[in-house]
Amino acid sequence: MGRPAAARRRPGPAPLVAAALGSLAGARTAARTAHRLGTPRSLVVSVTVSALTYLVVAVVPWWPLVALMLAGNSAAVVLWNVCTVSLRQRLAPPDMLGRVTSGYRLAAWGTMPVGAALGGVLAGHVGPGAAWAAAGLLLLGCLPLLRGMPSAPSRRTDDPRHLPDGHSR
Repeated sequence: MGRPAAARRRPGPAPLVAAALGSLAGARTAARTAHRLGTPRSLVVSVTVSALTYLVVAVVPWWPLVALMLAGNSAAVVLWNVCTVSLRQRLAPPDMLGRVTSGYRLAAWGTMPVGAALGGVLAGHVGPGAAWAAAGLLLLGCLPLLRGMPSAPSRRTDDPRHLPDGHSR
């Protein structure tokens, strides 16, 4: 009786649609956010927002709020991706960029199935709320790793010193 009628219904695709819309909003605003805050602060904001959305989902199973949290998380993930790709492109020597990107993708995507399996086992033993909370706390625990990250200088792409060996414009 205490919850609105909309909250008592099954959500259908609404949470996934909200996540997709959050991704689009994140894509639209990520460059501006990164420019305004700088890469290090943008990464901290991204991790913090993701962690907080997980923690809210852990304790408030009301699907309209879960949908809103998924939208916020998706926007934060897009911000993370835009910042880290740009950072790699600025920091990696041009002739090493492919290898650096491959290593990053292997570490990021290669560990996702392991994390999904561990999250599933945890949710099976202690419930999905605890698994969401663990994910949020784990992300918050990563924040100190971002402390002291310097802003990467921008690299001029028209400077021949930044071209791979044997290449010219």
